[in-house]
Amino acid sequence: MQQLAHVAGSATRPAWCHCARSPAIEATTAAHACIFKAMAGKAGLTAEETARISGHSTRIGASQDMVRFGAELPAIMQAGRWATPVMVARCTRRLTARRGAAVQIAHKRAQF
Repeated sequence: MQQLAHVAGSATRPAWCHCARSPAIEATTAAHACIFKAMAGKAGLTAEETARISGHSTRIGASQDMVRFGAELPAIMQAGRWATPVMVARCTRRLTARRGAAVQIAHKRAQF
């Protein structure tokens, strides 16, 4: 956390100081979003791109990576701490659409 603060903020004022009102910084979704947004700004992302970042961005990105590399649904659910497949489906819908049955059939037909 301190390394992220150093990258995103400055040595004297961590990136999350405006997110938490107490000296004890809680690792909340809002605090993570604040750090990610500060880092995105430092990396040169536009205000519009930065506004789309949330504390769940890493969870969503991780679930997409897991699908991309062939992880099974139960493993993805466990890693993301999801009790049902609904959120996994929502987070990975674009990736899974590219792997759907219709796409598989189209690829097989193109091979003949």
